[in-house]
Amino acid sequence: DTDYDNDTGVFFVWDAVSDSGTGVEDYTVKVYSQADCGGTASDVTGVTNTFYNYTGSNGSTYSFKVVANDFAERTSESGCSSNITIDTQAPSGFNISGPTNPVYSDTPTVTWDDPGDADTYDVEIGTDAGCSSPSQTYTGQTGLTRALSTLADGVYYACVVAKDNAGNSTAAANDGYQFEVETSQVHISFTVDNGATTQMRLGEYSGGSWSLSSAFASSGEAGISSVSTRSSLVVDSSGQPHVLGMFTDTTTDDE
Repeated sequence: DTDYDNDTGVFFVWDAVSDSGTGVEDYTVKVYSQADCGGTASDVTGVTNTFYNYTGSNGSTYSFKVVANDFAERTSESGCSSNITIDTQAPSGFNISGPTNPVYSDTPTVTWDDPGDADTYDVEIGTDAGCSSPSQTYTGQTGLTRALSTLADGVYYACVVAKDNAGNSTAAANDGYQFEVETSQVHISFTVDNGATTQMRLGEYSGGSWSLSSAFASSGEAGISSVSTRSSLVVDSSGQPHVLGMFTDTTTDDE
């Protein structure tokens, strides 16, 4: 097993050894600069306590044994300790990349870049940029995405902190990532020749019914030049809205 420490001071502790004969005079701490007590040990002699603070270096792994010495010059050696790796370096910088803003789902997914040297992530969702009173909190995430529980329509902020096994942490460079949940409006997506996808807002749910927007200003938006006013909205038996109509797209022949 390997433990991690974000301090170069490695604190070794062991149980006191009883000696029914002459008694224990002192201890020798054998410090190994490899895992599992491999390689050559550096001996620290004359230790009279049952602990020793060893100053190591960042990025190194250490293990140790303890030798009890009695007054009759007899010795008793412990087994090898667990490994301790010193890591004082915080995870590299990264950015939150999603959800899109606005997002048209009430269960959006927060996504972020891989800093390359993090082990877990903590995700918070709040209504202020600092996520000071988060409505949703997810700790110890091991992937690069987190699906959220249901959110009401409104503006939210995502805060993500990357952590390593030693407890070092780095907040996202764009922490407090803003996104707006919009589920009370009808949208349609268009994919154009260059592979880009754009969305247009076509209608709104209000007062228990769907209504068609009165204006469709789409000039310059991904090549869509106009939307026919003959369009209409229908709602299926499951309550999902569908858009019917004719669309003019200057970059594709799709309707």
